[in-house]
Amino acid sequence: MTRIEVIANSHGVVSEGDDVPSALVQHYESFLGREDDISLHPTNDLFDKKLLPDDANHMVRSVTSGEVKLAMFSIGNDKAPSPNGYTAAFFKHAWQIIGQDISCAIIDFFSSGKLLRELNNTLIVLIPKKPTPSNVTDYRPIACCNVIYKCISKIIADRIKHSLNQIVSINQSAFVPGRKISDNILLTQELMHNYHRNYGPPRCAFKVDIQKAYDTVDWRFLKQVLIGFGFHVKMVDWIMLYVSSPTYSICVNGEVHGYFKGRRGLRQGDLLSPYLFTLVMEILTSRVIKDLEAKMRNFLWSQEVSFHRGKVKVSWKVICVPKYEGGLGIRRLGNLELEKTSSVTANGEGAYMVVLGTGNTISAWYDTWCQLGPLSSMLSPRVITNAGFRLDAMVSDVYRNGAWVWPAAWRDLFPVLNQLDHTHPCPNKLDHLYWKHGDELMEHSSFSVWNSMRTSQQEVDWTTIVWFPQCIPRHAFLVWLIMRRKLLTQDKILNWGLDRRKNMNMMCCLLCYADVDSHDHLFFECNLSAQVWSLIRTKVGMDTIEPKWMSIVNWLMARQRSKTAEDFVARLLVGAAAYTIWQERNARLFKNQTRPPDILCEIILKTVRYKLMGVKFKSCANVRRLLGAWEIHVVAMEIDGG
Repeated sequence: MTRIEVIANSHGVVSEGDDVPSALVQHYESFLGREDDISLHPTNDLFDKKLLPDDANHMVRSVTSGEVKLAMFSIGNDKAPSPNGYTAAFFKHAWQIIGQDISCAIIDFFSSGKLLRELNNTLIVLIPKKPTPSNVTDYRPIACCNVIYKCISKIIADRIKHSLNQIVSINQSAFVPGRKISDNILLTQELMHNYHRNYGPPRCAFKVDIQKAYDTVDWRFLKQVLIGFGFHVKMVDWIMLYVSSPTYSICVNGEVHGYFKGRRGLRQGDLLSPYLFTLVMEILTSRVIKDLEAKMRNFLWSQEVSFHRGKVKVSWKVICVPKYEGGLGIRRLGNLELEKTSSVTANGEGAYMVVLGTGNTISAWYDTWCQLGPLSSMLSPRVITNAGFRLDAMVSDVYRNGAWVWPAAWRDLFPVLNQLDHTHPCPNKLDHLYWKHGDELMEHSSFSVWNSMRTSQQEVDWTTIVWFPQCIPRHAFLVWLIMRRKLLTQDKILNWGLDRRKNMNMMCCLLCYADVDSHDHLFFECNLSAQVWSLIRTKVGMDTIEPKWMSIVNWLMARQRSKTAEDFVARLLVGAAAYTIWQERNARLFKNQTRPPDILCEIILKTVRYKLMGVKFKSCANVRRLLGAWEIHVVAMEIDGG
């Protein structure tokens, strides 16, 4: 037996000999016996999915003696013994003698909601994480629980695990029936492929290490999670009584030391802990996603380097649609998380579709490999397991000797299964994954999944005059806001209630003092902005275009497919003019600073000129003449800026 002769606590203080057990007990008593103040509480918007009421009620059905015996006999004989030294093997061999008493004790817990304190006494055994552990954190605390306690845990775990599939996102691939943790390992390998290369689109990855995740789960948070997911109040009470009433002792060098009450954490080695931890991680993941999206929104609208929340002008839902539908083309993190899902999406627009080959890689219950959809939509996990099938069975496992091997009773209960008699695996053909969007079957890709799952908007026809190669991003962003009529102009403020607009009834356009400013007025019907437009439009051949936004847009729309340098420069000029006018309006409104029209024209033309100096064009007479008009002399010309 390996003995622990020397140990250092979390503060680096070294203990030797007889002081080692005291150091370990102090560490775990301060760690597991401490209740932290948490600021994170699960809000209702984090629970996108909830248990069906029928499933929640079925979980709290009466426990039978047969269910107790089945749970007891499913515990391995070689599992760690209870603190009293008895293993599951003892209970199995003596079941004829003690079975009735054990069953009554366990059934009493479920009926009365009370648990004898001694049954929840847990012995912590320390397993080294590395060959030469020297610190208390180098050991993994494994909980050796009472066998009766394990049996209760097994019954609860069996009742909740089959419903996890409907409330846990597909990215949580461990501990959920029908999923494999290896899926995420393979997915990570694919995602990280070629990350070390310097070319390609910008990308980043986060490695998150949740230190001592099991041991720091807050019980109050866990209870809120269970309630939020729609678990029956009786099931919540069972779990919380079961989880929140442990006492601990530490096994050190073959002897038991210490005795203290736990105040947080889930026990490693407990049958129920993985499922509870999965539920907690589901909410934490959703919270992280929402927080990241909030930071993205703040970055987009913030006026400060601290990226605090600014005035939101366009809803996040609209922003996250493609540019050709009037958005910014940002993918929602929640949709990226769901791109691996094998179920029909929320709006019913898309689903995985597997073309059946050998059937060796297709889930019999959870993949869509036939016209009926996933069989799990009509066959519950309980029905599947009661028939003797595994939840992770493949199609090839339920098809033998040219026929489907499910029970004959299924054909009476689910007559649609008779339609599969003409469907069978093809031994000489590989399984193939497709994505079905409406009636269209296409090759699976992350884009095809996202395109089906995302919120859709009506397509707009002005995308190419706002977003084009070599555009100036901040100018394009402002033009996008103008096209969507989302700038906070005075005409919008006047539509607010009196309590919001306060003393702003005397507003007027600070560029011309003639009228309240609006999108049409600022671009470019205002006297000052009209003067600016009249002075700069000749540089791009728009001499006859009057100073009205729609007139300018119509002129650009007629040339939106053009790739000539002249039309490219015209788009740049319009964006620069709109941006400069908006900046001037804000400078006068908030800083009391003014600039005359000729200075504004100079700023606009310089901005466009500096941009053109950095663009590589194809060398031709028209381009040379255009650049000459902008006083730009470039020797090397390669790429068409349009």
